[in-house]
Amino acid sequence: MQDAERKLLIVLEIVDVAGSGIESDDSGTPRFVDPNPNVKIFLSYLVGEYRYVDSNNQSVIQMVSEVPVAKLVAEKGWSITAPVDWKNVSPAWRKHGIEFPPGPTIGYAAFFFRVRDKRGSVSEEKKADPKQDFVFPDLMVGFASSAYVPEGEPPPDQKPSGEEPSGRAEGRD
Repeated sequence: MQDAERKLLIVLEIVDVAGSGIESDDSGTPRFVDPNPNVKIFLSYLVGEYRYVDSNNQSVIQMVSEVPVAKLVAEKGWSITAPVDWKNVSPAWRKHGIEFPPGPTIGYAAFFFRVRDKRGSVSEEKKADPKQDFVFPDLMVGFASSAYVPEGEPPPDQKPSGEEPSGRAEGRD
C-alpha cells in the first residue's frame, strides 16, 4: 500500500460540560479555536458526526474523520520517542526499563482540538510548564517506518552511593 493510500481513522468526542452548547457553523459542525493545519485536514475528511447524551446527562458530539496520512503536516523542530517493538525487546531490557538515546525519535503531526462554548469559555490548553510556551497537542500522530528495539545489553543496575551490595561485605569484622 502506498503512503498516499494510507488513512488514519480519528474519532473525536467533544463534551458540553457546561451545558450551554458548543459554537458551531451553519451546518452544526463545531468551530475549532485557532485550528492548526491538521485540524483543518481532519474537518476536510469527516465521514460522520453523531450526537448523544452521556451517562452524566451531558451532550456529546462525536466526529469521525478518515484522514490521508500523506496530507498530515509534521511539527517543525519537535519529535517524540519512537514506538517500541515489545515482541523483540530482550528480557534484560524489559526488566531494566528502556532508556531512549537522543537518536530514535520520530516526527509527528499535532492536532489542537480546542472549542468554545456558547458562554464564551474555551477548552483548556495543556501546558508542560506554565513558564514555557510549549502546549501539548490534544492528539499526536507519530511517523514511524519501524519500531525501536534497544541494542546490546542494558547497563548494570546502579545502587545509590553509600549502599552496600547485597550479601556480606568483604574486609569487615
